[in-house]
Amino acid sequence: MSMLAFGLGFSDLYRREGLQRVDEAFLSVLRARDGGLADRLIAARQTALPGAKDEAALLVALSPHLDAFVGELFDIVEPLAALRAGHEALAPLIRVKWKFVKRQALLTYPDAAALGAFDPDGALAAIEQWLQQPFEELAFARAVLQWQNDGHDDRIELACRYCAWAVLTEAGQLRHGTQVLFRHPGKIDPMALLLHAHQQTESQVRVTTTSTPVTCVGAKGLR
Repeated sequence: MSMLAFGLGFSDLYRREGLQRVDEAFLSVLRARDGGLADRLIAARQTALPGAKDEAALLVALSPHLDAFVGELFDIVEPLAALRAGHEALAPLIRVKWKFVKRQALLTYPDAAALGAFDPDGALAAIEQWLQQPFEELAFARAVLQWQNDGHDDRIELACRYCAWAVLTEAGQLRHGTQVLFRHPGKIDPMALLLHAHQQTESQVRVTTTSTPVTCVGAKGLR
């Protein structure tokens, strides 16, 4: 039988009794590393309807311990560590994409007209001078976070306008459209994906018709 860590085997993953042994192993490891957290988990399992916030907080607290347990269970500690390091290295990119580009730049400049007489080439030259290297999105994201921390309002304003230009204009998308920071999905109407579909209301029943017969379930039942 192929063996996992903690005296478990792969066959345990397919049987109720085996999964109970996996759970017991996790609780044993958790108790050794954080007895208080183990007690919280056991108490939560004994609560019929734990509060959503309490449950969420518990899951967040448990997640690193569960990650570590899975790594040990399958003997993939080093690959997991490498994957985690890779994610952490990209964290500035994701943070700046959603909190700076989307929530600051695109709210301040919601369309290209709001940018006015903006000079993207001059802005790029200034940004590259501040970065001391050619534009690279991860380096730019790290710099934005540092500028925010240091209070460089002039640099933040220029970066904000440049990001809006990169997302909102055709020229900006030609230059940066393949980069993570500047790819932002628009709103999608699911029905617009069906070229021959339209909707209408019949006796307060929503009906979708297409070029082929469909079955509609409404207030009057199946028809």
